[in-house]
Amino acid sequence: MNPFRKNKKNTVPGTAQINRESGSLIISCSGCGQLPDPSTPACARCICEAIASEGPAERIRLSGTRDTEISGNAAQILCGLATLSIPVVNDMQGRRCSNCSRSPSNILETAWADFPEPSIAPAMSRLYSDAGDGPECTVCMQKTYAALKKAEEDLADIRSRASAMARNGGGY
Repeated sequence: MNPFRKNKKNTVPGTAQINRESGSLIISCSGCGQLPDPSTPACARCICEAIASEGPAERIRLSGTRDTEISGNAAQILCGLATLSIPVVNDMQGRRCSNCSRSPSNILETAWADFPEPSIAPAMSRLYSDAGDGPECTVCMQKTYAALKKAEEDLADIRSRASAMARNGGGY
């Protein structure tokens, strides 16, 4: 195989593959239309989606017109954001629950709409905008609230680490 030939599988923007031996996550940015810049919301969102699907990595390489490698504390923060972006709350089964505006999937979609700056407070207020119809609604709402609260705490921790990293010139 020609080592200079591009992998056809990895040409869709945002396509990711992880190399467990090297601990690297390689994200294809070709075709994206932007330079790889993890400080932009679109790029951070794409990186976090790749981490969420492939798993955390010590190094993250954005491969495009200009390759960018992220490692150390910055990679740890992005991996933290990725785990934050996928809180799991199972919707109750049934048509009534799936149509509910306060179902976990609808509430979490509201919270993560502005990722990497999640809107957790508006999602929480939307969660309790109407009273639940029954005991199953109460349990579902409590689980969703707990997931949002945990995400809020994790986000505060990530922000604190990012601020410390910025103050210390890249270190904690």
